[in-house]
Amino acid sequence: MTFSLTFEQLDNIADAYIPSLGLLCALLFYKDSLSHGLKKQAIRLISLSLSISWAYLLMFIDMQLSIWPRFNLDYSTHTALSLCFICHLNEIRPRRRALLISSFMAYALLMMYQNYHSLTDIITTTICILPPLYWNNHLMTQVILRQHKY
Repeated sequence: MTFSLTFEQLDNIADAYIPSLGLLCALLFYKDSLSHGLKKQAIRLISLSLSISWAYLLMFIDMQLSIWPRFNLDYSTHTALSLCFICHLNEIRPRRRALLISSFMAYALLMMYQNYHSLTDIITTTICILPPLYWNNHLMTQVILRQHKY
């Protein structure tokens, strides 16, 4: 007996990935606000919002300047948004890093299989989005640690 999913079923899985990550972040914001307080979670929410804004700003810049199309590529908003959530979740749940990276890699493979994006689209978007996400998450951690001292 073989098990296979149709294109439409795989498409539904792909379409659910980013909203699922967003829902997970929302649930963790709520859960952590009960145990760690609202101030810390507000900082994390601002940080995640800045990351998502950066992903969309890059998309807008690419639309205006046609940076990726000049190289016959496509800016992957799917990649950028998923990495915003993955990096955020990694920051607040570092012990889940392997699971988070594995889920992103599976999503990247699914995007390629479904012909949403090429490997080069995914890699170039990752290269452009990860440094600001890292900086943003690092800054968030520093602010939270500073707040925790007082």
